[in-house]
Amino acid sequence: ALLRGAGRRAGRDSGDAYSVDSWGTVVCALAAAFLLLPRWGVEGTLRAAGFAEILLLLPLAFMVAGPRPSPVLLLRRVLLPAACLVLLALLPAWDPVLMTSGPLLYSESYAAEGGGLKQVEEAMRRRGRLRFLEEGPDATVTVREGALGVLSLQINGKTDASSGGDLPTQALAGLLPALLHPAPRSALVIGLASGTTAGTLAAEPLDRLDCVEISPAVARAALLFSAWNGGVLSDPRFHLRLGDGRAYLRGTSERYDLITSQPTNPWISGVTNLFTQEFFTLARERLADGGVLAVWLQGYSLDPVDFESAVATFLQVFPAAQLWEESAAGGDYFLIGRRDGAGPDLDLLERRLGASRLGGRDPGRAGISDTADLLSRFVAGPRALAVLSQHAPLIRDDDLRLEFSAPRALWKFRMPGLIARLEEIRESPLAFFPPPPTQAGAALRAR
Repeated sequence: ALLRGAGRRAGRDSGDAYSVDSWGTVVCALAAAFLLLPRWGVEGTLRAAGFAEILLLLPLAFMVAGPRPSPVLLLRRVLLPAACLVLLALLPAWDPVLMTSGPLLYSESYAAEGGGLKQVEEAMRRRGRLRFLEEGPDATVTVREGALGVLSLQINGKTDASSGGDLPTQALAGLLPALLHPAPRSALVIGLASGTTAGTLAAEPLDRLDCVEISPAVARAALLFSAWNGGVLSDPRFHLRLGDGRAYLRGTSERYDLITSQPTNPWISGVTNLFTQEFFTLARERLADGGVLAVWLQGYSLDPVDFESAVATFLQVFPAAQLWEESAAGGDYFLIGRRDGAGPDLDLLERRLGASRLGGRDPGRAGISDTADLLSRFVAGPRALAVLSQHAPLIRDDDLRLEFSAPRALWKFRMPGLIARLEEIRESPLAFFPPPPTQAGAALRAR
């Protein structure tokens, strides 16, 4: 209606309108991300955007009314935006507990309570009271305190760490690579979460402990987990780098004895680039001689083919790869690769585990009671993993199939098939490295 010209004038007016629209989109996006969200949060930003849109309708109403509009016409065109402004102002504030409850993932458990909306709301609230809430341009981060004082950290409603059930997984992500290295002096953790993994590594006699975390809010939320991460954020050896883990590896010249990569689940957008052949190659280049890379890999909510693709891709860079699990129940796995291509030294594991106990460290936090218990977490070596993943496609930067296949498998629950497949290769003669005739080797053979 505003473009009343014809011919060349109409084309120019259309171009000007498109240019204004494009610049408005860019400016408003930057203002929302860096000015409004940090100050007003998501709700305040949406309300401000709504008010701005409606206010823009007022001059537009006069422009489209023509040169001599009737009073009745003007009244109609002004009343509608004014009514919208009133309705927007009267909208009740939303409840942050409900808005950060993660219905995408947990709707089935909420609905299982039965009844109507009131029962669903009560189920959402039972996840715990909010101890921390921060909304930023990258994510909304919350910390809840549930039953028995258990804390859980959520990113956009999805729980990524806790002081409860998954605490052994977080601890093992740091303990396992540390036990597989004879004397680590430096370590890098990709993904801070609650800080438990970094805190586990801080128990080692390291000279340097770096961590890369993409969300500043997560770093602030991790302060609430000091009782479980040992106050690692105030450790003088600890250095937090805010940014993307892969970008950090590409830009740093540091070499690490240990690197633990524990991004969130691969079905989250943007995470696949931490499971590609190029990323594993980059991580290998940042390992010192004899260095160990540990990569957390979920088994739940992941198609077995995608799991095998991650294994096959890892094997391309670490031909002597190992696969370990957090517990016999399955679900959480760790791919282990050494820069020198060596397999697990069972004597070393036994000595290092004993040294951990003597040094006052607590392998029990990772669910480890003794050497035999630790070795029971070993699933397979490179020969069996090669058989497992022989037909799986590789994950590369120019073929990010996992970015699309992982979300499709989210609710298909195919983990039983994966566990059965892993148990099959676990029982095969190909599963093990040849164990030496030591007490640890005997424990492995007797497992």
